[in-house]
Amino acid sequence: GLSHNMPQLFVFRIIQGMGAAYMNPVCRVIIARKFHGQDLIRIQGKIYTPAILGLTMGPFLGGFIAHYIGWRWIFYINVPFSIIALVLGTRYIDAEHNVVATKLDVLGFGLSAWALSGITFFIQTLGYNGLISNSVSLGAGVLGCIFLLLLIMHCLRSSNPIFAVNLLKIKNKFYKI
Repeated sequence: GLSHNMPQLFVFRIIQGMGAAYMNPVCRVIIARKFHGQDLIRIQGKIYTPAILGLTMGPFLGGFIAHYIGWRWIFYINVPFSIIALVLGTRYIDAEHNVVATKLDVLGFGLSAWALSGITFFIQTLGYNGLISNSVSLGAGVLGCIFLLLLIMHCLRSSNPIFAVNLLKIKNKFYKI
């Protein structure tokens, strides 16, 4: 909303996207550490129901706001919700003092970023004739799959992998990823 040109808008959208990308996994970790059993299921329902409603109604409301109020308000509308979340979070979420920090698997992180980027680019651009050639899309997809295989091999060998491949061995369908 504060952007004066396209490069500023691009940079601010990247920052906003990074913040949004952290919301779901951080929320899941906080909930999993604070609640257990039936309380966990009940709280997840209360938290994820508004999230799903936001995903389904977001495009409609975004179009309405952009058309009738102005595109900048799509960004401004997040400010009061962010302030409310900060106030409630600092008031109701206790700081964890006995959490053991583990070292980030930098290689696994990099491999997963390249794998997911390549595969996502392939899926998003394949078939857009004229925008990006199919050979570029296919090349990105192949590279993404190669990085995915390298990631899996790395995670099987690492003592502290970014992704625990052994979770896929669980036979219970409710716990399988």
